Amino acid sequence: MGQVIFKGANLLDGEKPARPGMTIVVEGEHIKAVQAGDGPAPLPADRVVDLAGKTVMPGMISCHFHAVYSNVGASPAPIGLSHPPSYLTLLAAQNVRTLLMHGFTGAVGASTATP
Repeated sequence: MGQVIFKGANLLDGEKPARPGMTIVVEGEHIKAVQAGDGPAPLPADRVVDLAGKTVMPGMISCHFHAVYSNVGASPAPIGLSHPPSYLTLLAAQNVRTLLMHGFTGAVGASTATP
């Protein structure tokens, strides 16, 4: 399998202002190169992804996350040990997926301590 070449991206790296028209070359699980313009000529095994008008940025981290909270404020029932573990697991899976789809790649979770 070849490289993945992302072309035309607006790069937001958290250190500098957003840079338009950037090319990011990924090989395996590692970023091989980041440069302005078209970047290297792709080889036949490479995959080229046009990101013109789209932004690439590092994943965000939520430093206070309650995976089992759902619809807080709409129900007087507490969320926690009063629900079966299977229900809490489903809520957590749904909330973690939502977190991931909104650009978060890490979270520090809060939990309910048992006496």
